[in-house]
Amino acid sequence: MLKDKVKELRESGYTIRQIADSLKCSRSTASLYSRGIQHSAALSANIIARRTAGSLKAAEKRHNARTAVIREADKEWEQIKHDVDIILFLGLYWGEGRKKIRIEVANNDPYLIKRCVECLIKLGPLAKMVADIKIYPDHDHDEIVNFWTKFLGVAVRVNCSRIKDCRSGRKIGKSKYGICYLRLNNWILFAKISRWLELLKGAV
Repeated sequence: MLKDKVKELRESGYTIRQIADSLKCSRSTASLYSRGIQHSAALSANIIARRTAGSLKAAEKRHNARTAVIREADKEWEQIKHDVDIILFLGLYWGEGRKKIRIEVANNDPYLIKRCVECLIKLGPLAKMVADIKIYPDHDHDEIVNFWTKFLGVAVRVNCSRIKDCRSGRKIGKSKYGICYLRLNNWILFAKISRWLELLKGAV
């Protein structure tokens, strides 16, 4: 009977997927008939081996994808290095940008942030950028949001929150429009920018 065959295979170390493939039955059936059967040492070893193989395969896939992006960035560098706007952006990102996980530039100068937005748009089709604005207690929330929304345009979604631990003695007029954290989650562009920074550092 099918139930007995499932039990036999399960006890010998087969996973649910392997049982279903071997007996040409659905996984739900294999799972139903496997209930109550304790994991054997062989099954545990099988599961660990499959998970390890899956992790290694995924890591290899990520590595190959990143390698391909880096190669593309190297080819694009020949054109990028002659583009004044992008080189300016790379310089700004070198000094002001976050170098891990995602693209992020923080500054209180609206014109610098807008220049970064323009350069990122120039680099290709992107998901919508986010501008997280940190403001002080004496800032007008709605006024700040309206300013950044109009100033940066439709390509950027503006969020705004107040700084909780405000340092005392802030000079009037300083950080007039708060501090802007411009963020973009795009791993391909992040990898390219990181590579271009390496090439730029090697050229100076």
